[in-house]
Amino acid sequence: MRGTSWEAEEVTAITSSVTLLEVILDMAASGFADQTELAVAALEDLRALTIVPLDKAMSKTAAKHVLDDGITIQDAYHLATALQSGVSCFVIRDTGLAKKIGKYVKAVSPEDLSPKSSA
Repeated sequence: MRGTSWEAEEVTAITSSVTLLEVILDMAASGFADQTELAVAALEDLRALTIVPLDKAMSKTAAKHVLDDGITIQDAYHLATALQSGVSCFVIRDTGLAKKIGKYVKAVSPEDLSPKSSA
């Protein structure tokens, strides 16, 4: 089997530090508060993932997107991080949010990135 061409490329991912907050809060709400440190450590150990800290410029950009595009603060921070980092695409499952951010960055679903094997 031959893989798709992206498999030969080095793929890196970024996320804002808000992701760590979301993981901790979601796990606590789901009854897994005692495992949050392990989950966060696993994210921090991913070699191909850079967790970008928030700064003043990102905060201002995020605020603009909350006001202009009606997205949540968390989503606005993710978008601001993506824009300032110059990403080639924004991986997202939320189709409504994908439409809102599509004017700023290419929005793709995780399934669009899945390797497809061919004979």
